[in-house]
Amino acid sequence: MNSKRIEPVSQPSTLVPGPRRAFTLISSGFTLIELLVVIAIIAILAAILFPVFAQAREKARQSACLSNLKQLGLAFGSYAQDYEETYPISEIQNTAYAINSWDKAIEPYVGLRVGGKSVAIFRCPSDVQVRTSGAGVTGDDTRTYAMARSKGRGVATSPNQIISGTPDRYAAPRPISEVTAPAETFLLVEKPFRLNFFGNYSAGTVDRPFQKTGEGSAQDEGKPGTTLHSEGWDYLFCDGHTKWMRPTQTMGTGNNTDPRGMWTVTDND
Repeated sequence: MNSKRIEPVSQPSTLVPGPRRAFTLISSGFTLIELLVVIAIIAILAAILFPVFAQAREKARQSACLSNLKQLGLAFGSYAQDYEETYPISEIQNTAYAINSWDKAIEPYVGLRVGGKSVAIFRCPSDVQVRTSGAGVTGDDTRTYAMARSKGRGVATSPNQIISGTPDRYAAPRPISEVTAPAETFLLVEKPFRLNFFGNYSAGTVDRPFQKTGEGSAQDEGKPGTTLHSEGWDYLFCDGHTKWMRPTQTMGTGNNTDPRGMWTVTDND
């Protein structure tokens, strides 16, 4: 007898809802203490980074100044080749002369027309001293640089020579051969002074790095006791190289009143 197997009938599964989960709403805002901590951290970072950024900007300006001096050094070299191996006259204290300052003398060698305006090459980007010398002087006329004179012992000689019997008080041109150590002798130095503008003969030379009481003709004449570049100045040497230095490193056996060393054409002083 055949027995019939009866398969159990599958019952549809019944979904039994599980226990309902409880969710807690978490606020995403900051507490007052957390905000104060964040603000304090930002302030600390700003105090650390801002001086760094300022130093970086000044370093860039200093590099641009050194580049200016380098280009001016090339112009001096070109001038010397055309004028019997002499440096240009640093100053002729008489406006009757068309070229009465060193910058006008080398102007054609830096791509400017004679009598034109000063351009960026004659101005250090860190020089913000306002030029004030009567009508017609603008920021475009700013000249930062001056020839090193050191009371007649530098490349720029003292204004005491006479032209045709007339005491015009000008500095005679210095022959290159008189510079015994060109790699250790200044040609141009910085002088951010209100009268040091393009074409002005009266502020085209410098005798010393620091201002002396009652006397001018110093690099810091505009603001005594200050320098342009992180306690130092940029300098152009007679061999054409440029360098940043502290003023105290430049005076050799002399002093601020009577600097020697890199300020004079004599070696080992």
